[in-house]
Amino acid sequence: MPFLLLAFPALAASDAHASHGDSTSMVLTVILIVAVAYIAAHLVLERIQQRFLFVTGLEYVLLGAVLGPTVFPQLTILQNLESLAPLIAFATGWVGLLYGVQLKTFGGLKTDPLALRVGLMHALCVGGGVALIFFGFAQSGYIFERMSFAETWVAAGTLGCASAAITDTAPRLLSSRYPHLKSSSLLGHLRNSTEVASVVAILGSGILFAVHHQGVTLGIDPGASDWVLLTVGLGTALGLLFSFFLGSEDDPNHRFLALSGILVFASGAAFFLQLSALAINLLLGFILVNSRHGEQISSTLESTRKPTMVMLLVFAGALWRPVDLLLSLAGLVALIVARRILIELAVRLAAAGTPVRNDIARGLIGQGDVALAIAIAGRLVFEGPLVDLAYTLVITSVVCFEAAAPRQLQRLLADAGELDDDHQTRSSAVPANEGG
Repeated sequence: MPFLLLAFPALAASDAHASHGDSTSMVLTVILIVAVAYIAAHLVLERIQQRFLFVTGLEYVLLGAVLGPTVFPQLTILQNLESLAPLIAFATGWVGLLYGVQLKTFGGLKTDPLALRVGLMHALCVGGGVALIFFGFAQSGYIFERMSFAETWVAAGTLGCASAAITDTAPRLLSSRYPHLKSSSLLGHLRNSTEVASVVAILGSGILFAVHHQGVTLGIDPGASDWVLLTVGLGTALGLLFSFFLGSEDDPNHRFLALSGILVFASGAAFFLQLSALAINLLLGFILVNSRHGEQISSTLESTRKPTMVMLLVFAGALWRPVDLLLSLAGLVALIVARRILIELAVRLAAAGTPVRNDIARGLIGQGDVALAIAIAGRLVFEGPLVDLAYTLVITSVVCFEAAAPRQLQRLLADAGELDDDHQTRSSAVPANEGG
């Protein structure tokens, strides 16, 4: 996990009340925990996942909760989360950078324009629908005493953006188990749609941070539109600036270190301005990957995807605050049902009059790194019982949907004829609109 070391200067500088030794110990502890967890996942869990097509991050969330300040406050491992805030912002920014570099001239959308339609409809229907449902219940007074309009929208918007995000963990897992699926056009279509929906979710969270900006920076308090423009301008300017520095880096290790340094700077600026590190680094990554050395940058960052996911899960558990158990369970069931229905609705609307299967909703249920990053970023900036409830719902729904996604996708591919009854791969084009 060498890129974590580069976050140390920002972390140490941010903790004005802690000693240098305490900050060093905290960072080294986090690095050790994440490194051990990643090695365990790489050596053991990946084989189990490929064998049983089961993805779960619950163990890492529980590990983070145990090490955090809530479950066992007598432990002193990850108790000072305020001093870790810049490191956590760095981790969420890395997710934005990963998805930004996937947008190499918008990926496969030139050859698969229908993915744009599916991804946009998914993000708008699912994200907007979940946000409105949560907002309605919160304002009704049945969950809590009626909160302010802004506080309710912050929680609802965070939950909506996280629900709109999709992960491609399941397609990656099936491609790994069935190598011939790498040429599957249906799987490629799903991954392109996933990319679109996740990018929209990240940009939506960036707008949420700008509209409901917290605090005043250097005595200046611009309006919401100014914060939006600053988010876009900062990400674009940093991308253009650093594209010149990366142009001369041909060695992969040097390129990795340069990218890590860029991310530290960009995430530190976002953290200082209380803006979305996710959105800023998404724009930065888009500029970098469309530069002359875009392919090398993309391949360098791709190797960091799995350790970044482990780190997010651990931090997600450490940042969790307890909420009412019955309320959480009822909210989780309602969220799972609502999200599943809204995904089905979005896909059917997008597939109408097109050759896209209208049952591909089964391949678009997964949630993962983007949803976690959105929830964590919101948890660092916003406060309140509704935010805590929304955060709990995101973390638990990610675990549930990630566990179900691989099997659902496998059944979809079998119904589409790309896997036979024995789940042996077949090569086929995207089937016509015959599902459902």
